[in-house]
Amino acid sequence: MSPRHSQRIVLPSLSSCYACDPWNIGVQDIRLDHRLLSDCYLIHPSEAKPGQNSQSSRIVRTMESLINGMSKIEKYGVGFILFCIALGIFFGGGSSKNIHHSEKTKSINQIEKAAEQGNAKAENELGEDYNLGGEGVPRSNAKANYWFMKAAAQGYAPGQDSLGDDYCFGWGEPKNYVKANYWFMKAAEQGNAGAEYNLGYDYQYGHGVPQNYSKANYWFMKAAAQGDIIAERQIGDAYVYGYGVPQNDLMALHWFAKLFKHDAWAKAEYHLGKIYYDDGQYNSLKYGTLQNYSKSDYWWKESAELGYARAENKMGHAYLYGKGVPQNTTQAIYWYAKSAAQGNEYAEYILGDIYFKGKGVPKNYAKADYWLKIAALHGPAKGLAEYLLGEAYYYGYGVPQDSMTALQLFRKSGVRGSNHMIKLLENG
Repeated sequence: MSPRHSQRIVLPSLSSCYACDPWNIGVQDIRLDHRLLSDCYLIHPSEAKPGQNSQSSRIVRTMESLINGMSKIEKYGVGFILFCIALGIFFGGGSSKNIHHSEKTKSINQIEKAAEQGNAKAENELGEDYNLGGEGVPRSNAKANYWFMKAAAQGYAPGQDSLGDDYCFGWGEPKNYVKANYWFMKAAEQGNAGAEYNLGYDYQYGHGVPQNYSKANYWFMKAAAQGDIIAERQIGDAYVYGYGVPQNDLMALHWFAKLFKHDAWAKAEYHLGKIYYDDGQYNSLKYGTLQNYSKSDYWWKESAELGYARAENKMGHAYLYGKGVPQNTTQAIYWYAKSAAQGNEYAEYILGDIYFKGKGVPKNYAKADYWLKIAALHGPAKGLAEYLLGEAYYYGYGVPQDSMTALQLFRKSGVRGSNHMIKLLENG
């Protein structure tokens, strides 16, 4: 489910995680959705506009939206993690660390002077500064709205789009989708990609206009023609679900492939497989459930056969648990091994777990220890691998029995059960 467009919150590069990278493609640049907050999504780094307020001040807006939307997204399991990301950046700093207060104040003074002389671009930029708050400018929705109105009245498209945002959210003005769409239309008619996307979004959900998927796709197409990758994703979703267009997986792949710079087709097939696998988790707010394990396996296998490690890992999962295919541990190990050979941390851990616990195969502690030691070096399954290695050293499974090494591993692990084993070892 793609969120509304936002010109206002751009985060610096972050390491990918499952919550902010639900497509599992290792994205480094993300933008937090400050409208629905049910997803994170990709942006082009070039979209960060020069002269906008500092990163840290943008996080104030993110934090507010996260708090306001928390009850809705806790259901989907990403809210807390997004909140932590925003919190960490807010207190960890951003580009503002490199901006001295005096320099920022001087810059604001220059913008104010140009705005007061009727410069539409400066009026809009000053509105952004008041909207976000930060060094040199107190946060004020009313003042932000005032300057957006002045910029919009001069026909400045970014100002019209910003004013549409204000009416959409009730920032400085009562919430009014009809007025929001009026200003989005003004900006979209000038070719503003963000406004085109916003119009598409409102037609998609029936915000201030009758719900109309054909018109939604029309505006998404306009935005996509300007390289807006969020609009490209929306069009891909439309073809998956048949909203306003005939259902067509190949056309969906065509649009999804535009999102990726490297291994585009394999990643697009992988993404389509994820939609069919866990559609209920990611898209139920918009589409309902379209879960289909057979289709997810089909597209993951297509991607895996192109050598995409995450798809290979997913095929291992499918065969291990019989999701859409007959349960087959031999096939699961085959695909996990291919994925692990490319450094996929999950596959490394699962291989170790299979051999350690004898899941469908005889226990093999030598192979288990080999994969667990690799998985314990990195990645999200690091703690789980450390715990199983701790058990191996505690009991002498495949390695010499060593209580001190086991204790160190349990302390590092931090997973459920670690504290019990630590107390057991410390108390002799």
